[in-house]
Amino acid sequence: MLGAAFAAPWRRVGLLLVLVLASCGKTASDPTASSAPKPVPVLVASAKTSDVPMRLQAVGTVEPFSTVVIRPQVGGVLTEAAFEEGHDVSKGDVLFRIDDRQYAASLKQAEAALARDEILSAAAARDAARYVTLVQKSFASQEDQERLTAQSEGYKASVALDQALVEQARLQRSWCTIRSPIDGRAGPILLKPGNLVQPNVSMLVTLNQVHPIRVVFPVPEGRLPEVRALMARGDVSVSVRPEGDPGDPIQGSITFLDNVVDRATGTFLLKATFENSDNRLWPGHFVRVTAMLGTRVGATVVPASAVQDGQSGPYLFVVKADGTADLRNVRIGPVDEGLLVIESGIEPGDRVVVDGQVRLSPGTRVEIRQ
Repeated sequence: MLGAAFAAPWRRVGLLLVLVLASCGKTASDPTASSAPKPVPVLVASAKTSDVPMRLQAVGTVEPFSTVVIRPQVGGVLTEAAFEEGHDVSKGDVLFRIDDRQYAASLKQAEAALARDEILSAAAARDAARYVTLVQKSFASQEDQERLTAQSEGYKASVALDQALVEQARLQRSWCTIRSPIDGRAGPILLKPGNLVQPNVSMLVTLNQVHPIRVVFPVPEGRLPEVRALMARGDVSVSVRPEGDPGDPIQGSITFLDNVVDRATGTFLLKATFENSDNRLWPGHFVRVTAMLGTRVGATVVPASAVQDGQSGPYLFVVKADGTADLRNVRIGPVDEGLLVIESGIEPGDRVVVDGQVRLSPGTRVEIRQ
């Protein structure tokens, strides 16, 4: 009985040793306990050589070719608005009329003063001429002849002044009829007939010239050398598509390059001109702009999703022949239809990662998935 009690502890120790050895054996043989990381699944695409159209794409705003705010040059009561607001007007069309009776009276007064002084000037000229003969015959003094000559010249100056006053009065009366200075589209009439208008102050209507019309759009400053070079060689064609317009793109050309780069946005402004004969472009409308800047022949391109932004600039991952990822810093060019031009950093045929980069680091093993 004592022997059985003594053997029980040893049986428990033996059982414990068996369990420990079994656990160690399982750890050594279990493949799930391996510390080797699993390959990271990624999608890849091959860098290739392609001729890339150099498109410049932006969002632009339509603006009138010119805008004129009509203000009266003389004061008075507005008697007529001779056009319909919101309609087209032609250069020279009558827009407004102001009561001109006061200016007509001023014109008659100036014309009467001119007629009077012309008569006096003619009489003074005859007297001066007659005294020249009398002085030569010693029938009059030289002083009298000089006095009459000076009087004649004074009347001539009065006549010149009267002529200027007549022209001024005639001009002021003509300003009572306000005509359109451009071909354009009229906005709302701001002052109706019957109102008293003040010269150079009262706003009557705004005219926008829409034939032709312009589109203004910003461009990143990195494209400035290309644009300047092309504009120096000739017109740069542009196509625009208004928001919500299902028609074909509208064709035009760049006609203006701003003389400064906006440091706040890192862009410069371009303006393109369009004939707009069908009125598809309207001031204030947003449009999508595409400008053709030529073709890059034999460029190395990759899907734009392959390139990431890092502290050292753009980079991407290349899958090497041994199945590991290699980080490459690259210099990028323009993008077109989802393909990004790579100026340096990779070669055609390199396999670049286009999805799954977030889990990669240099040397990580990858598993290419379809």
